[in-house]
Amino acid sequence: MTLAPPESVVPEDLPVQFQAAVKKYVQGKGKTKKTRPKKQPRLTPEHVAATTSAAPDMEAILRCTWALQEPLNLEALPSTTLVNVMSATMTCLFETHQAIPLASLVGAKDGDVAIPPRTTIQAANGHPIYRVLLGIARRCVSMVWCRPDAETTFSDLMTMLMTWIEADATTWAWLLAFIGTHATRPLLEHTLRTISTQGAQTSPSLLANLTNFLVPTYPLYVAPAVFAVVAAASDEHLCLLCSVLRECPQLVLACDGHLSTVPLDTLRRRLASADVRRQLLEVCTARAAELVQTPIHTIFALESLGAECPFHAEYLAYLPTNVSFFQRTIESLAHLVTTLPASDAPSSFHVYFWPLVARHGSAAQIREVCSALLHLPNGLARCELLLPHLPPVSIASLLDLLASQLSAAHPHQTQRALRGLIALVPPSADVEVPTAHSIAGQLDALAAWKASSGVAHWHAVLAQARSADRATSDLALSVLESLPYPTLEDPIWQYTCVYSLLQLFFRRLGEQQPLASLTRVLSRIIAGGGGVAAYPASVATTFTCLFVDAVLSAHAPTTISHHVPQELNFFQPDDRPVSDAGHVFRKLSAANTLRPYDPFPTPCGSKDASSEVSTSVLAQLQLGRAKWVDAALPAPSTYDAMLQGLYKEKMAAAVACCAEAKALLLATQPDWSGLVDLLVERMLPVAVFMPADEQYRDVLPERTNFDVDLRMEQWLLHYPFVVSLLECIVAYGPPHAVLRCLPLLKSLLVVLINYWHARRHQRLDDVQDDGTPPHLHMSHMLAVTLEVMAVIAQTQWIPEPLQGCGTLFPLLTPLDIRSILHALWLYLSDHPPTRHARENGNMEYYLMPLQHAVHRNMAAIGPLYAQFALH
Repeated sequence: MTLAPPESVVPEDLPVQFQAAVKKYVQGKGKTKKTRPKKQPRLTPEHVAATTSAAPDMEAILRCTWALQEPLNLEALPSTTLVNVMSATMTCLFETHQAIPLASLVGAKDGDVAIPPRTTIQAANGHPIYRVLLGIARRCVSMVWCRPDAETTFSDLMTMLMTWIEADATTWAWLLAFIGTHATRPLLEHTLRTISTQGAQTSPSLLANLTNFLVPTYPLYVAPAVFAVVAAASDEHLCLLCSVLRECPQLVLACDGHLSTVPLDTLRRRLASADVRRQLLEVCTARAAELVQTPIHTIFALESLGAECPFHAEYLAYLPTNVSFFQRTIESLAHLVTTLPASDAPSSFHVYFWPLVARHGSAAQIREVCSALLHLPNGLARCELLLPHLPPVSIASLLDLLASQLSAAHPHQTQRALRGLIALVPPSADVEVPTAHSIAGQLDALAAWKASSGVAHWHAVLAQARSADRATSDLALSVLESLPYPTLEDPIWQYTCVYSLLQLFFRRLGEQQPLASLTRVLSRIIAGGGGVAAYPASVATTFTCLFVDAVLSAHAPTTISHHVPQELNFFQPDDRPVSDAGHVFRKLSAANTLRPYDPFPTPCGSKDASSEVSTSVLAQLQLGRAKWVDAALPAPSTYDAMLQGLYKEKMAAAVACCAEAKALLLATQPDWSGLVDLLVERMLPVAVFMPADEQYRDVLPERTNFDVDLRMEQWLLHYPFVVSLLECIVAYGPPHAVLRCLPLLKSLLVVLINYWHARRHQRLDDVQDDGTPPHLHMSHMLAVTLEVMAVIAQTQWIPEPLQGCGTLFPLLTPLDIRSILHALWLYLSDHPPTRHARENGNMEYYLMPLQHAVHRNMAAIGPLYAQFALH
């Protein structure tokens, strides 16, 4: 049996046959009565075959649909045949709709809202006639893409289909959704091409199907379809497409984030047209709310396009005008900085963006930029790129941001903020307060200057300078060195500021940390009077009081560690009770106790237990045990030598600290008169009994036990900075201030006379007893004696050759040293210095100890003999 070839065209009478078959189907359905279902007997094979075959009322319809789609079986299927089959299918759908309205299948009534296309498609597929016809339409659409001219054929097919739909869009618009379900990408591209050619004249049904069905249902197909149309369209058609896209937010939203998928060559070719660039920027302006990711992808595209592309400069000029784009670019700054490669080219994001933000960004945006950058590696260096372009308001906002991070829990964040302040704050010498003509203008200018110069953050930086972390403290001091300080007009802030800085100074001094920055900060404050207009001397006085109290305290780094009983004093009243005759009655008083006031006490929890030397050898070893591992514990026979070594180390550290404290004192240039008043009051309080010179003449050179001598002995032995203070006063103070130091110098001479008198039978090179504390060794006391002699020589109170006899002391015996010191004391007692010039008088009596010392030590003195032989 030979099969007949399929027909190449649709029979002309097919619509008439299909109409008759549909009427017969409808009439047959109308005669069917609903009866109560009965129990059916078991079906025989004949019954099964009869039930599985088509119903009699559908036979005619199936014959028609078979003839309708028979041309699709041709091997060489012309496009016209495909379109004709689709047109005939639409005619059959129309005839079916006349007989069986779609509204009856959906269940819609008059006045109902528009029915969703999916609902209509589902209802049509539920009816056998509609289902068969939609299957033929689906087959036609599927066979389009088997052809070499698929795009043209699909366009012809859609043109024919749109003719049917536009005739009754309310009834047949759902067919576009049906076609889109089975040919999504082709329908999208066809719709977009139609828009690019017709613009606003595009069929409303086509636009509605695009925005209401295709874009929400198949968003992943939208961007590839758009970019395919953009690549092929002309500049004119592309401008029409952009003009319509401005009114399609859903379509724009579906394209957002896909700019990076466009090939670079296509992007460069399309952006070569000025009209296209203008239309694209207008779309960005109109649909900025939907384009969330586009600003970031545009920055990446600019990096690839380079500065030679005209769009590069136009977009950078446009970006500040689009608030949403500008803000989203700033929000993504951290991602952009870390992703885009660093480059020095003008078209690089790392070059053009910082001036752009600085010129057009608000203070809040610049703060947001810096906040994002600070968390990145090298973020601080990137923030510095903004500085040359920032206005004062933005600098103030940036300073506030950095200051807010000073109290961060992690030291790394605090140090990063401090480095930012170092880069932002100009040197204090370069800071100028702006001027204005009116008072209100001056106040506003001053407030703006304070905000941009960082004055308001002095307190926060000072708190970080006092941090226990050394790196943080060093950075904070570097900031304070250039940060303008707030005026110290407020007495409470004046005391707090100077107190905190001095406390930090002595803490770092004890820890042997660098002090140069802190010294410059203090000297700048003291030199400027703390900005106090009415009483600038109050700042210097506060500093001097705290400084003197600190260096004369028992726990200062400049003090040699020693044990001071809390109750020791020099006042013993005559009216003490008889019951106390067996012991010394001690009365505690701030004026007569030996323990000085400590302005910077160490907290009890962190107090150094070894700051006071215990009198017990075992106690001292227990204090130092923590410094030794078990393998390094000294043998019991070397305990004393070990303690002596530790004590010498503390003495050397105290002497080294004295040099740093002296440097601070000279850098601040205090009021020397006020300093002398404080020093005399601290060292020789009013309550201390001062014996007359006649009483000393009766005792010297034997040891004196006056209260003042015991006190001065403690100052001289354990407070080496006392001599340094006297040296500074004599070198830089006025004559009347130097004269007030006479009681102190005479008391020091008495202490030295007592010391050398006790060792008059020894020699300087004798080996010291192991039980003698290092501060009482003759080598140490000889150095102290030479320092005192240098101070006395600088006062010019004693004539030559007594004035320079200190150079001989290392070559003399302790007895000779005592005799010469005694002669000096006698001369100062007999010839007290005055402000006016005076005669030296007869020096023979005072030179006798010196002459005897020279004659007895002629062999040791040697070349120095000529200096004293003429007298």
